[in-house]
Amino acid sequence: MISFIIIGKNEGERLTRCISSVFSFIKKEQINESEVIYVDSKSTDDSISRAKALNVNKILSITGQCNAAIARNIGAKESSGNILFFLDGDMELIPGFYSQIVDKEGNLVYPFLSGIERDIIHTDNGEKQIRIRRKYQEGVDQYEYITGGLFIIAADLWRKVGGMDTRLRINEDFDLGLRLSKMGFRLCRKPIIFVNHYTRPYETRKGHDLNIRFSAFLLRKHFFYFQAHKNTFTINYPCVMLVLSLILLALFKSVWAFVPYLISALYKTYRRHLTSYSNLNYLSIFYYQLKLDILFICFFFTFFPKHIELQYSLYHKNSL
Repeated sequence: MISFIIIGKNEGERLTRCISSVFSFIKKEQINESEVIYVDSKSTDDSISRAKALNVNKILSITGQCNAAIARNIGAKESSGNILFFLDGDMELIPGFYSQIVDKEGNLVYPFLSGIERDIIHTDNGEKQIRIRRKYQEGVDQYEYITGGLFIIAADLWRKVGGMDTRLRINEDFDLGLRLSKMGFRLCRKPIIFVNHYTRPYETRKGHDLNIRFSAFLLRKHFFYFQAHKNTFTINYPCVMLVLSLILLALFKSVWAFVPYLISALYKTYRRHLTSYSNLNYLSIFYYQLKLDILFICFFFTFFPKHIELQYSLYHKNSL
């Protein structure tokens, strides 16, 4: 059996589209044994009513603290399938790839899989932009450490790795990928578009300053796993250079020690400006980058979050 586990909060029409696409996928791919589970993270809109109207098999409502790791752990805990198919409530599943991820017996061809997301981005000024988030080559599987909100995993492997780390508000998927890679299972990303992802520009999302602490915690958690550094360096290189500059300052007592960091920060500012959907100028982006880097270093040494208990209730259940 395959368990489709959808997580969401205040997704509204996006959730209706997501759940409908899952049922359409099940029908078109002729999947005989399946269940659809929706885990709600304290929505204040009509998300739960929408899920109930579409006759999902289970609706689980989080009553304690919420984050994506908690929601996915709850969905997996309440699932019955030997295959867990996770997707976010703002995704639309696209049929056509099922035969390439399962064998004739209905088992996964590889125990940890994902595909390509087509981002459909709505900007603040009402424009819609479409992009393929990840580079891929037709016909060539890629093996990665970064997962994302869309992935399929064998239930026994999920239990073996212990699910997701509930301490992480962000990067919980990256952490899962790193832990599984240590066990010998890097994510196999199929060169096929699995979903349309209806989203907003990442630069406009709230809580970026607050969430930097979890990025710092993740880096510390996998500090001695060099593959983690290899994959995060392209994201966190200003922080790495800031550490190097602090070491040089301690050794040589010269402000010139900060030149490596300033070069990296300026380059990151340039890259941010190229990919930004906002109207921020270079100086504003540089100041923002400087603030993030200082916070990152502080949290790297001081932030120690605690595991969060799963607290939820079964809101609705349909028999399979």
